[in-house]
Formats: sequence, structure tokens, C-alpha cells
Amino acid sequence: MSSGCYKRLRDAVDFSTGSNSSDFVTFQWCKFRWPFAIYRFVVAAYFFTLMILCAVWAKKYIIFLTYWTLTVFAGYLILSAVLCIVLSDNPALFSNALVRGLLSICWFLYNIVATLNPIIAIIYWMLVYKPTTQTPLIHNLTIHFFNGVFVVFNLVVSAQPHKWSHVWVPMLYASLYFIFMGVWYKAGGLNEHEKPYVYAAIDFSTDPLKSALLIVGLIFIAIPVVHTIIWVLTKLRLFIYEKCCCRGTRVTTLSSELPQMVQRMSISSTHDNNLESSEHVVTIPMSP
Repeated sequence: MSSGCYKRLRDAVDFSTGSNSSDFVTFQWCKFRWPFAIYRFVVAAYFFTLMILCAVWAKKYIIFLTYWTLTVFAGYLILSAVLCIVLSDNPALFSNALVRGLLSICWFLYNIVATLNPIIAIIYWMLVYKPTTQTPLIHNLTIHFFNGVFVVFNLVVSAQPHKWSHVWVPMLYASLYFIFMGVWYKAGGLNEHEKPYVYAAIDFSTDPLKSALLIVGLIFIAIPVVHTIIWVLTKLRLFIYEKCCCRGTRVTTLSSELPQMVQRMSISSTHDNNLESSEHVVTIPMSP
């Protein structure tokens, strides 16, 4: 194996955050971490509650790609929110091996949700959604639209990095799901309407060739395309930030600035007190 191939392979499986650890828990455009931590906590609470409600109310929750991804999404948001809150108060923990490992897990999960959420939204509204369905519109918007909106919003405001070489992660995830779907079909599994398929567009019992082509197209075309678009938009966000906002300077945090501010205030206060004391010193001349 050539050194170039080895380097690309190593980059593809590299999720170490290194010196960019702070980018996972902060806004791109704001130097304070607490607002980002609050934002992540609110979003995590919302989608975690949604996941619980869907798991309780939805029929055959486990067979749908939407709910698979919603579960991964909720897990990603909870882990991210916890890390944001912890690191906002303790920036020294960025060097902790456990914290770096958890940030790497976050990055791994991010590749799945950032790529699959938009794809699920697009496919659902183009191929699956029927206006005559009895499912309330707000339910469809909540689980098939708002998750995609989060990806776009997060892409714009957060400093989250995105590597094109991680494209294999969502591809592997989708492959595992479709393997599960095939096993489900072969085992005689039925959907919530007692039909021999999970999604009508992928029905092996009536058109196996079309179903296979749709699966191959999703894994090897749709996922790389969407992943590439997100990578390009991430590069564009960084370009705008560096050119228009900071000229390449790194984002700082309130936590990292406080010790320096306190030290400067202490030195200034001590200096002022010394001057004030010197003004009240009375010199008494000694008689010869």
C-alpha cells in the first residue's frame, strides 16, 4: 500500500479532535460557550422527548429508518449537550483523554445525523408522504422536517468541523439498516399496516430490482452527494468567518479570558492603592 493510500485511509478513520476540540462545543460566530450549551440543551431535550413519545406511540418503531436516525440523533444531542455544559465550566478538561474520546464519538454520530437527516426529509416528502394520510401534519413536520432544519441551522451557526473522508460512516450506517430491512423481509416481517415491506417504495415482493437499485442509489449516490454538500458548506462557513470576522484568529471563550481579566484587575487595583498610599505620606523634616 502506497504512503498516499495509507494516509487517506488513516484520515478516514481518524476522529481525534486534537487542537480543534473547542469547535465541537461553541458557536462559530460567538466567543462564549454558555449560549451554545443552552442551545444544545434545549434542542437535546426537545428531540429526546420526541424520541420517547415516538417509541411509545409509534407502531413497530424499530423497523423504520426515520426512527433509527431519530434515536441516533437524540443520543448525539444528549452527549453533545452534556459535553457543552461540562466544558463551559471546566475548559481544562479539553486535555482529558475521556473527554476527547467522547468528543470523537460525537463527531462519529454527527456524520450520521448530518447526512441522513436531510436525506430522510427529502425522500419522505418526495416518495413517501401522501396528503390523504391520517397522520397529523405536525407529526410529519416534527420527525421528517425539523430534524433537517436543525442540520442546516447547526451548519450555519456552530463551529462543528466536517471531513469528507468520513463519508463511509453514513454509508455504513445505511448499509446496516438495509441489511436489517432485508432480514426483516425474509423473516416474514410486516409493517404497521400488515404489508410485507417497510416502505412502499422498497418492496422486494413486487419489484426486487427497483428496490435494489433504490438502495444502491441511496448508499452510493445520495449519501456521498449530501455529505459532499455539507462539507462544501462547512468550508464556505469557515471561509466567511476567517475573511469577514476574525482574519483567521481562533475563537476564545469567556472561561479562558476570566483568569486573565481578574489578574489584570488585581494588578491595576494594587497599583492604584500604592499610589493612593503614597499621596498620604507626610514627610517630617528632622531638625539638625
